[in-house]
Amino acid sequence: MSASRIMLSYQRNIPIFKFVDNSRTACDEYVELFGIELQKNFYEADNPSSIYPCILDVSQSGMFSIKYMSDRLSKAHTNLENPPEMIIAYITHDLQDEALLSLIEQMRISAVSLKRKVFHETQLEEALDWLQSFATND
Repeated sequence: MSASRIMLSYQRNIPIFKFVDNSRTACDEYVELFGIELQKNFYEADNPSSIYPCILDVSQSGMFSIKYMSDRLSKAHTNLENPPEMIIAYITHDLQDEALLSLIEQMRISAVSLKRKVFHETQLEEALDWLQSFATND
């Protein structure tokens, strides 16, 4: 059995998906784990929010293949009924990753409503504050 490529933890009830590497296998594992978490914390919740905030931490792994991840998520999202608005904070070592995410934002590849922001690995608290600001407006 291979080691997990995604480490899941929570801070302030916000899931943090930490990528150990940026392989396609890691992307596949994230999509599977994300689906389980979304089902448990959104679809099966007693009082679900209209948003789903989370952190993708790529500070150790570097940015994954945007095209591959977008394709995988698009396929996964086609099966979702009334998906929540995704609010994603990326934690990265290299702030140039923000340029890649800006390109995605312009292309609007994602099949769901989505807000993204990139934070340096030293800004975890700021990322959590940013995500929680949406929860108070829900």
